[in-house]
Order: sequence, then C-alpha cells, then structure tokens
Amino acid sequence: MTMQTDAFGALPPELKLDILLRLSDHETLDNLLRASPHVWRFFPAYGIKISDRLLDSTPIDRDTKVVVRSLAYLREDCLPVSTLDQLHDRVIYDTISHQACRGGYADEDEAGPIWAEVDGWYMREEDIFSPLQLPKHCSGATIRGLLVTYRHVLHSALDCLDFYRDKLRRSSPQRAVDPAWGYTRARVWQLHAEKPPSVRFPVHVTVARICLLRVAFSGTRRSKRSRIGNENILRGRVWMQ
Repeated sequence: MTMQTDAFGALPPELKLDILLRLSDHETLDNLLRASPHVWRFFPAYGIKISDRLLDSTPIDRDTKVVVRSLAYLREDCLPVSTLDQLHDRVIYDTISHQACRGGYADEDEAGPIWAEVDGWYMREEDIFSPLQLPKHCSGATIRGLLVTYRHVLHSALDCLDFYRDKLRRSSPQRAVDPAWGYTRARVWQLHAEKPPSVRFPVHVTVARICLLRVAFSGTRRSKRSRIGNENILRGRVWMQ
C-alpha cells in the first residue's frame, strides 16, 4: 500500500506562505494544518501576520475578535490589567455591550454639554482595551493554542445552538391571559403554527460569551504566576455568569 504524499508540502515556501495569508476562515486553516503539518514551521516567523489577517477576514462579530486577541494578551502575560476587576472594566464591559458602554449620556447646562456616568457602566474610550492586533511578540505556541481554543469554542457554540433549536422546535407555545384585564378567570390559548418555527440565532453572541468564559478561566489559572491577583477569583466567576 503506497502512502499518500503531501502535495501542499511539496510546494515552494513562498507559494505556501502566500496561500496561508489568503485563507478566509479558521476552519480552512485547521484542515490545512491537519493535512500538512509542515505548515506549523511558518508560525514562529509569520504566525502573527497569518492570524491577524485571518481574524480580519473571518465573518464573525467584532467583539468576538477582540476577545480572541485579548486572550492572546492574557496568555502572553501582557494584558494591561492587574486585577480581575480591571479585566472586567477594561475588556468585558465593552465586548458584552457591543461598545454601548462607551461615552455616557449628555446633559446640557450653561457651560455646555456634560458627560455623566451611570452606575460605573460608561467608560472613557481611552480606558477601554480593545486590541485590533495580536501582541507584537506573540509566540507560535500561543497562536497554536488560540487556534485550538477558537475551534473548540465555535463547535461548543454550534452544539449549544443546535440543542436549543431542537428544544424550541419541540415546544408547544402557550399564552397566558392576565385576569386583571377584565376577564373573569385566567385563560390559556393554544397556538397552532402553520409551519415549523424558524428562528435566527445570534451565533456571534454565543461565540463571544463562550470566549469570555475561556478568558475568565484562563485568568484564574494564571493568577498565581502573573500580574493578575487572585483576590477576586470568586467574584470574577460570578460576573461571568
């Protein structure tokens, strides 16, 4: 039995690098790495460039990309935070609110507009850490770990969506009527749909939240040996819920 040769590995290095820089999604890169493990040799020198271009071209939510890059900063121990509270304020707020926490609301007085803060939610943009690139000296091992993490997160999110989609399709929706509206007693109306329900799930929201969980748990594992203290570990797990 003859072994199947690695056709991609036989290509010139310049051509292989050009192909890597033109990939459009992580699934394709993962399949390529499985088919031709020699591709890993490019990552020590070109891993950051390949990964950044891949993240920019991937059709996922912007905030999910920020979380993935923040995870790289965390693993490289160069995330500009020293506590989980700062991680919450500088990274998590902005991503889970889809940038809705930026600025504040304006109020007018004689001196002009005043920007007010509400319950500590609104942040100045200069205080928000929202990286658009991976760390400058990100190691190849960290990039490989990010690819594995992203693949696991994406599959977990899709499994989660499949579970709730199937659960929704099996449901029998009912509507309760409030008797305070003038009815003599509460009634229940059975709703019969003519067609199976069709629901569009926000995939990027689910992916982003699972990524945030990975950030939180990565932070707890590294808290004892990095600049992030472990005094707020329990609190960090609570706000991630």
